[in-house]
Amino acid sequence: MTGTAGASGDWTNWAGSARCHPARRVSPRSEDELVQQVRDACSTGQPLRVAGNGHSFAPLVSTDSTLVDLHEYADVIAVDPAAMTVTVQAGAPLWRINAELDRYGLAIENMGSINVQTAAGLVSTGTHGSGTRYGCLSSQIASMRLVTGRGELVECSATSEPDVFSAARLGLGALGVISTITFRCVPAFSLSLEERTEPFARFIERLPEHVESIDHPVFFSPMWSDQVHIRAMSRTTAPLRPPSRWQAWRDHYLAGHAGLQGVLWAHRRGAALVPFASKVLTRRPLRSFVDVSHRIFTFPQRVRVVSMEYAVPLEALRQVLQELRRVLPSSGEVVSLPLEIRVASGNDIPLSPAYGRPTGYVNLATDAYSPHDKIYQVAGRVLSDFDGRPHWAKLHSHTASSLAPRYPRWNDVQRIRQSLDPKGILINPYLERVLTGTA
Repeated sequence: MTGTAGASGDWTNWAGSARCHPARRVSPRSEDELVQQVRDACSTGQPLRVAGNGHSFAPLVSTDSTLVDLHEYADVIAVDPAAMTVTVQAGAPLWRINAELDRYGLAIENMGSINVQTAAGLVSTGTHGSGTRYGCLSSQIASMRLVTGRGELVECSATSEPDVFSAARLGLGALGVISTITFRCVPAFSLSLEERTEPFARFIERLPEHVESIDHPVFFSPMWSDQVHIRAMSRTTAPLRPPSRWQAWRDHYLAGHAGLQGVLWAHRRGAALVPFASKVLTRRPLRSFVDVSHRIFTFPQRVRVVSMEYAVPLEALRQVLQELRRVLPSSGEVVSLPLEIRVASGNDIPLSPAYGRPTGYVNLATDAYSPHDKIYQVAGRVLSDFDGRPHWAKLHSHTASSLAPRYPRWNDVQRIRQSLDPKGILINPYLERVLTGTA
């Protein structure tokens, strides 16, 4: 839904969980145009928010004022093989960045499973992959240019405006409008994918071993089954052995789209149907192949769900999973999709859910059209009790007052934000609730 200068019209996110009716929608094609839009907002005092591809479930960008659409500002600007960096415009989708890096024998070190998110959206919300030796996308930034709420263009890095850089790498769009990002890259690499299952009790016992031995682990734990699905992605120098066209169609469409839609269809018609539908889905052969890293990390996500996710201290992850398995079935609502568990290294980014500690991520996705409030309330209480920090782009009930104690540098971020955007033109009602505490 690309807008045009001066145009208005409804905007909705990918999942349909957030929508707004901005008074103006603008689509800058250059940095100068982007800067001018922010300066116009600053001069009038009217709020401005920036939309990428709408993959945040929370209303992070919803506004009734000016909405900046990044679809026309989405190029890969430069790849520097010697410095091993790539510089991109804020709206560049991850798939485009990956394709360009392929040409130069480079790669992004770690990423999640979706490749249509924009560069600015990825870093602003703390999007992450998995692996205790690897950080989130924000931790892979070498430098960035952003337009402050004062309408000033600032270039920042670890050595230039370091305080701004530290906070703006994951700033929810509240510290400035990102214009360009330079990511650090690594030499291109391959990943082997090996899938297996394990009983929950054995999985919990071996969780530290799995986390240590697998470069990029992802675990799926359904409430209706004792079996945990392990997706082990490990770096390898073995020859490429990609899936055949049939295997790719089976995995991405038959299982990943039609199969999941079938589970959610069953969910809407009765809780008793969910285990049966899910078992049919999981009867496909366990996969084993080797491919280029980003083709293993990412896959098409066509089924529209909503999601909540919390980051907990890694040492608490086993206890968290055991407690969720105990209490979620008593929530009164069906948990039709498995918990998705990932891990990550700690970092020094003030608003990162992984700030200062090795982290376990627990994600709970549900059908957007079926009841899920009770599930999220129950899971949210458990995860919060273990000092969990909610993913900024996903659903949760926290406010600034309950989030502030969870982030040691919360006040530093507020000070930097106020200096960059003294009029608060980059703040919307959602950020007033979760960030500024002014709602």
